[in-house]
Amino acid sequence: MADAVRLLVGGPAALYVIALGALCVLAIVFMTYARYVSMLKWLTLSLFAYVAALFAIKVPWAMRSSACLCRA
Repeated sequence: MADAVRLLVGGPAALYVIALGALCVLAIVFMTYARYVSMLKWLTLSLFAYVAALFAIKVPWAMRSSACLCRA
C-alpha cells in the first residue's frame, strides 16, 4: 500500500509504511471489532477491482503468454 501511495503522492515509501502501519494499529486499538471487520471487508472488496479491470480490458493473452515463455 505504501508503494501505491508513493505512486499517487510521491515521497519516501518508508514514511508511508510507518504511517499506514500506525493507522492500522490505531484502528485495531480504538475501533470496535464489528466496525473494524466492516472496514476490512470493504477494503478487501476494493481489491477485486483489480480482477474486474483485468477482465474489462482486452489483453491478447496468447501473444502475451508466448512473449513471456520465449524470454525464459
